[in-house]
Amino acid sequence: MDGFWKEFHPILYYSGWIIEGGPNWTSFPDGVTINVATDKRNDPAFVCGWQLSQLLQALHVENISFHVNQTTPSLIQCPKCTEVVLGDIAVH
Repeated sequence: MDGFWKEFHPILYYSGWIIEGGPNWTSFPDGVTINVATDKRNDPAFVCGWQLSQLLQALHVENISFHVNQTTPSLIQCPKCTEVVLGDIAVH
């Protein structure tokens, strides 16, 4: 996970993403979870999340999941955003 984050963080940062820590959960789903608040395929959040999931899959990052119509606290505050949750991607 640390190796992936060291490579992924600058990409997000220099692309203008807001990077913040989430709740202090004791466990995250394994891999990379991408959440959006809509299922409308022409919505920018959907397009961004879907394209990110496809890019990561093309790079052979394991355990990528894309979820639509999510109501996480972050997406309630910013329904036009794409939320990325990083779990332990080293677990197979």
